[in-house]
Amino acid sequence: MSKRSLNRICCICDGQFANKVFEEHLSSHQDDLEHLKFSNDMKDACKTICRLCNRELINTRLRGHTKDKHGMNITDYKAKFNLQVVKIIEKVFHRCALCSDVMLLDSDAIAQHLHKHDITHRSYNEKYMNMMVKQTVVQKKTMQQETKRQRMNNEEEYSDNSRSSPSKLDMSSEDIEIIECNEDGLQEEHSDNLATNIFKLKSELKSIF
Repeated sequence: MSKRSLNRICCICDGQFANKVFEEHLSSHQDDLEHLKFSNDMKDACKTICRLCNRELINTRLRGHTKDKHGMNITDYKAKFNLQVVKIIEKVFHRCALCSDVMLLDSDAIAQHLHKHDITHRSYNEKYMNMMVKQTVVQKKTMQQETKRQRMNNEEEYSDNSRSSPSKLDMSSEDIEIIECNEDGLQEEHSDNLATNIFKLKSELKSIF
C-alpha cells in the first residue's frame, strides 16, 4: 500500500495526517466548527479562480472549464501552476446527513465520502441537498407557466372586448340599405329646397323690374 493512501488531508487546515491519527486530529478542531460556514445548498459550493483567465467558478467545474475554454486538461493545468490541489477562494463546509462527518461543500468531496455509506450520490442529493440545477429547472418552469397563463388571459380579454364592441364593419345588408336610403332622401330634400328658393328669387326680381 502506498504512503499516499495511508495519509488523509484535513479539509479544515489542509494538513496531512496518517489514518490512525486522523480522527484524533479532527477532534482538535471541535472548537473551530462553530466559526465555519456550513451549507446544504450547492449554490454555496466551494469556488476557485481559473489562473488562465481569472474567472471565478465552482471548484468541480474547473476541469471542464480548462478543457472547454483553454484546451487543457486538469492534470496539465495543475502541473503548469505546480498545484497539488486546487486553491479554494473561501471554504464552505457540509456536514454529512448520515454520520455528521465534516467535509468541504464540494461535489467530489461528498461523492468520495459517500463510499462509506450505502447510498448513491444522486439519492443523497435528492434527499439532503439543495441542488442549483433543480432550482433552476423549477424556476424556469414556473416562469413558463406564468407567461403562458398571462398570454391566455390577454387572449381571453381581447376576445371579450371584440364581442362586446362590434366594429363598424359588423353591419348587416339591411343596415347598409337604410343608410343608402337616408342619403337619397337627403339629396331629394336638398334639391326641392333649392328649386323653391330659385322660384322665390325670380318672383322678387319681377316685382322690382
